[in-house]
Amino acid sequence: MDGRWTEIKTIWRESPPLWFVTGVGAGLVIGFILGMNARQPLDGWFVDGFWAEALGITLTVGLLDTLSRYRDREQQKERLIRQADSKANAIAIDAIDELRAEGWLTGENGLLKKRDMKHARLMNARLKEANLEGSDLFRANFIHAHMTSANLRNTQLNEAIFCHARMIGVDFTGANVAGANFTATTFDQDVTLPDGTPYDQALGLEQWGRFGAIIDEDVPL
Repeated sequence: MDGRWTEIKTIWRESPPLWFVTGVGAGLVIGFILGMNARQPLDGWFVDGFWAEALGITLTVGLLDTLSRYRDREQQKERLIRQADSKANAIAIDAIDELRAEGWLTGENGLLKKRDMKHARLMNARLKEANLEGSDLFRANFIHAHMTSANLRNTQLNEAIFCHARMIGVDFTGANVAGANFTATTFDQDVTLPDGTPYDQALGLEQWGRFGAIIDEDVPL
């Protein structure tokens, strides 16, 4: 039930036209009710009276405010996408945290899905359940990142660094991990390897070798 209520709130928050249409409908209903109680004929009162002008002003202001909020929201999204790819680690982490707070990091409509984020500096980033599907993360730095249940399907992770990252339940299906460094990275049996098979804890990190990944190489900590 909570999940459904959250989804409904998200739809309303991300759909300014719904607010406008609802406002117009409410205005017309109120106008009709007031008009029915007016002492003069409804048509003359509505067309020539104060109500028509007041309603027009209210709707215009409401529409402009709705469009302004929508524009600000879209600009905020664009800013966070740029900052998540910042070469300054602190800026990137702040952007990731804000994306999560706004509900824009996870799920099918996550804003970092299918993005060009080559050389991203996401050390220590909190990327739990982040949707990075289809993104280009060539040589991205994920040292000490927390990536539990992240979606890395069909991503370009060649030469990315995941040393000491926590990657419980991550889905790597279809990902390119050639040259990626998994030294001291934490995986579990719920991880899906690039070929769609489950990670075998008995084999450990050695199984990444068949995908061209690297282990036991010195990297900055």
